[in-house]
Amino acid sequence: MGSAFTLGIVSNNEEEAQHFLQKGVEEIQRLEKMLSEFLPDSVTSKINALAANEEFQLSDEYFFLIQRCQQLTQLCNGDFDISVSPLKNLYNFKNQQFEMPPKKNIRKTLDTVGFEKIVLNEKERTISFTQADMKISFAAIGKGYAADVV
Repeated sequence: MGSAFTLGIVSNNEEEAQHFLQKGVEEIQRLEKMLSEFLPDSVTSKINALAANEEFQLSDEYFFLIQRCQQLTQLCNGDFDISVSPLKNLYNFKNQQFEMPPKKNIRKTLDTVGFEKIVLNEKERTISFTQADMKISFAAIGKGYAADVV
């Protein structure tokens, strides 16, 4: 997940502690395979490739996580938004030589951002986007979610 995790296990039994430590590592790896936008086979990557063209079927866990993200976005008046990925990519924050993107690129990219453009079908457990070139990212919530789950 691009971060270091420290897992602490309290147990009187070394074998039991190792078992739970391994389970924690496996859970973090499972969540990374699900949430990463950088792994081509992750659920997030598949959604980002397909959801502008068709509804994408989600697991209950993934559906509820996106639903929770939308609730958080509403609570903070849009300051937290998992659809910000295209804008984040435009700024290329990992680049050593940062350059401000042209204003016309920013305006165009803003059309692809907005949690209200993420359509969740609760009955069918699907997601779709109302706008082409939309993408989601769990960079702001994925690590915390993994910590909570583990």
